[in-house]
Amino acid sequence: MKTIIDILQGSQFIIKQNKEWIEIFTGFETKNKYQILNPQNEVLGHIIEEGSGFMNLVKRFFLRSHRPFTFSIFDPQGNKVLSFHRKFFWFFSDLYIETQNQKFGSIHRRFAFFSKNYSVISPQGTQEYKIKSPFWRLWTFPIYNNVDNQVGVITKKWQGFIKEVFTDADSFMINLESESITPEQKVLPFAAGISIDFDFFDNNQGSSGLLDFLNN
Repeated sequence: MKTIIDILQGSQFIIKQNKEWIEIFTGFETKNKYQILNPQNEVLGHIIEEGSGFMNLVKRFFLRSHRPFTFSIFDPQGNKVLSFHRKFFWFFSDLYIETQNQKFGSIHRRFAFFSKNYSVISPQGTQEYKIKSPFWRLWTFPIYNNVDNQVGVITKKWQGFIKEVFTDADSFMINLESESITPEQKVLPFAAGISIDFDFFDNNQGSSGLLDFLNN
């Protein structure tokens, strides 16, 4: 059984969404599922949204990316190695990461006038990393440590024009090549990539839920 530390031994991780055909043709939001790949296209693990039933369908349809959710990361053999959850929010999201029923830290979107800001918080409640991206850099989110050295970057990786026309299935890359960051320290910025994808790219198909309409 692999742990999340084993999965994050590399430095580049491609998160690829698996889109179901019923969602592609109807636009009806189903549970999100992702593959974790390395640059060689090898599967390192899976990210799967938990929960089923009618109420979860209603939340996905009306609340879209604002909805409360729980996601779990599984190794290639199907063993759960990490979970993260988020409550319903209006404007600023908070993502909490857990492993083996212990808190691993959290990701918080912060208010800013001319940039997209996130704080990456350790289990002790201190800020370990920050993510700050100007609004005009739509697809790039640099990751900085506490002394403002860049240790990684989260970037949107498009699948191509034809696929984007029919579906909001997408990929993005989390690049953590800095020698100063260990596999254990990669867990929080890795989770930040998931939070950012939901905040900014989950509705790129163009269909909006009730909360997106009210926030416009």
